[in-house]
Amino acid sequence: METNKTSPRGFSEIIDSTFSILKKNFSSLFLLVLVSLGPIYLIQALFMLASGISFFRETGQGSFLGSITDPTASEPPATFPMNMENNIGLFVAYILVMLVVGVVLYILSQSSIMVATDKIEKEENWTVGGAIKQAAKRFWPLLGSMLLFIAILVGSFAILIISYVTLGLSDIGLGIKIFLFALVTIGLIVGYVFLFTKISLFFASVTFEKVAPGIKKSWKLTKGRFWATFGFYIISYILISIISSVINLIMLFALGGSVLGNLVSYLVTLVTTLIFFIGYTLLYKDSKVRNEADDLKSMISSYQDEPETPSP
Repeated sequence: METNKTSPRGFSEIIDSTFSILKKNFSSLFLLVLVSLGPIYLIQALFMLASGISFFRETGQGSFLGSITDPTASEPPATFPMNMENNIGLFVAYILVMLVVGVVLYILSQSSIMVATDKIEKEENWTVGGAIKQAAKRFWPLLGSMLLFIAILVGSFAILIISYVTLGLSDIGLGIKIFLFALVTIGLIVGYVFLFTKISLFFASVTFEKVAPGIKKSWKLTKGRFWATFGFYIISYILISIISSVINLIMLFALGGSVLGNLVSYLVTLVTTLIFFIGYTLLYKDSKVRNEADDLKSMISSYQDEPETPSP
């Protein structure tokens, strides 16, 4: 008997369902992330070429930023004349373009992946354009919520810095100071991880519901689900890090820091982005089922939609 997709999932089921969805819908999902997030990597590649990095094989220092800050790191190709003394202007342009375009595309891409995953889960028809369009409708609430999320995390980090400075300027003994440094560090790291985990479902909440910034909603959804949510992030980080590291090392040995090598790495990043946000969507849906009884609401809705059988 097929498991009800609105019923609670175990941690392993979320991971299994993530790869099952990716495997069965890879071509359409990859096209979605390529259209929505690909332009940012294309822009990066163009800036790399403009900074003088070889397309096929780079034997010098490979990164775009490395080439900008050290013009002697790689020789510009003769077919692309460029005054390397003006690289500071290229660097500023790169930062500005990536800041604006990156924020817009990352929000649209992540949200559209979640929309598509939800459609797939519900066995509804969807298109790349439709998913992006639906995500775009929530762009401004998502942008505002993300800025608040970043501000909260930065503020938490600022507390750590202020605590260090305060301890450093105090007149207490060295041994006590070291002990307090360790105690404050452990306490703030634990608090930071707890806070991040509790509010991390804000993005999904804003995407699917008419709420913003979604912090309170996320806090409610992670009630009793802290370790499952935290565990998902740890497993995702380890898995994505392994995949990315292996591919990046292969590309580094095969193509150096060339534009082509970076493009291949970017394609891998698109896949890992899919893996994470499919799983993130399933994690959100599971938390919603457990904390808001969505399974019961779904069954009631299905029952009401069934046509009545006429009595004999």
